[in-house]
Amino acid sequence: MNIAIPPLARRLGARQADQLIVLLHGVGATAESLAPVADHLLRFRDSTAAVLLEAPQPFDGGGSGRQWFSVAGVTEANRAERVVAALPPLWARLDRLVADEGLDASRLVLLGFSQGAILTLASAALGRSFGAGVALSGRLANAPAPAHAGSPRLLIAHGAEDRVIPPTEGRRAAEQLSKAGFDARFEPRPKLGHGVNTDELDRVAAFLG
Repeated sequence: MNIAIPPLARRLGARQADQLIVLLHGVGATAESLAPVADHLLRFRDSTAAVLLEAPQPFDGGGSGRQWFSVAGVTEANRAERVVAALPPLWARLDRLVADEGLDASRLVLLGFSQGAILTLASAALGRSFGAGVALSGRLANAPAPAHAGSPRLLIAHGAEDRVIPPTEGRRAAEQLSKAGFDARFEPRPKLGHGVNTDELDRVAAFLG
């Protein structure tokens, strides 16, 4: 099977997959920062592939990192607009990835950390159809539309000691999405800051089934 990968992406896992996990990194990082996450989730998933997708913009703060949208001067008032602007190019890349795998949207999992989690939750909230979403240390930037038949089930996990994006943001996201009809669960992770650990990833693996 000849898999065509867009620029700034790397594919791992099964050559012929029946599920695709696309990982979205945080601001100032790169796709490779989530390689250990993909490796952990693929360990016992013989028919799953993962794509480490890299953000299209260089990080405003310099260095080799990337960003999905700029956080320079970001406020509660302008964050939603920036997120909305970042979604169409992301969705176009997801459409291509899913088509290249010969899958439909119900077999797509979005897993995002921090800024990537913001895009994962926004994709669900704004009506995108996919199978499941995992938001690690994120927040909901956009008011959710009502859930529909293609809406993903959502796991919103957050370090209880996160000082970058407070865990109250994860709880609030789960509450708002649940009120809109989504299957959304919030799980704070004790003794975890703004990061990911193996206990959290084991929970993600169980959620994905």
